[in-house]
Amino acid sequence: MKQLDCPITNTCAGTRCKEKVPLPKCWADVDCIGGTCAGAIICPCDQTCFSPDMPGECKF
Repeated sequence: MKQLDCPITNTCAGTRCKEKVPLPKCWADVDCIGGTCAGAIICPCDQTCFSPDMPGECKF
């Protein structure tokens, strides 16, 4: 999956499109202009997860 596969209001996070979150929160590096996204937890599509997805934080 690529960023172009997701709607403009979403971020491509691995195999999922996630609704963008306000900075400094993030789902992927693409959300952090000039920085990296650290600590995001996203359940893969083919797995059962027992806690909700959690955004990470941009590190500059």
